[in-house]
Amino acid sequence: MKKMTRILAMLAIAAVPFAMVSCDDDDYWGYDYDDPYYYWGYDGPDNWHGHGGHHDGDYEESDDLVLMAQFLSAAGWSGQMNSTFTEGGVRVSKHFTVECEFHLSSVGATGGRGTETTWDDQGNEATRTFTWSINERTGDITMNYDDGMQMLVDYDTLYLDNNEFSGTMKGINNDEVDEFSYTKATYAKGEQTQAKTKVFGGKAGTKIVNKKVVSK
Repeated sequence: MKKMTRILAMLAIAAVPFAMVSCDDDDYWGYDYDDPYYYWGYDGPDNWHGHGGHHDGDYEESDDLVLMAQFLSAAGWSGQMNSTFTEGGVRVSKHFTVECEFHLSSVGATGGRGTETTWDDQGNEATRTFTWSINERTGDITMNYDDGMQMLVDYDTLYLDNNEFSGTMKGINNDEVDEFSYTKATYAKGEQTQAKTKVFGGKAGTKIVNKKVVSK
């Protein structure tokens, strides 16, 4: 009887770590959709995590578009934009200083909401909000502004890595053409992402094939 009691006690002790692990799997994930600076990090092979939470294996290696969306939404962007459009029947060009943010709609999404603030050379400020998405076939980025304007960043004109976002944005329902060059301006809680080295866009010599980035 004493021998059986000792065996049962040993089994109970051995089971404790497994119970703790099963709880961690459920409780350790902490994505906050309301935090515009929540972003993904990387601390080992196939081990993606968001700062403020952790969950192994959420990044699908077969879907580079998810990573592309994470690069876009990792932090705020700032830089310069040269815009050409028709105003009063005349084609005009204007220069703007821009700050913008892309927020993911959910974990693993390839789109969401965003904000864009511009300042012209006279200091006039304007802020707009938009819905954005990445085309799964082409990698083009579509931005539908709440004021009705629709714009598209052609993947062939794009350069995007973990620190730079540049390219040409053309109107879908208008004749505007914007040449922009942004760099990453802010990081969540002052930390910089450590994502895998990968570059997107035609300017980087890549194209999208079956949701993966491949060389042209």
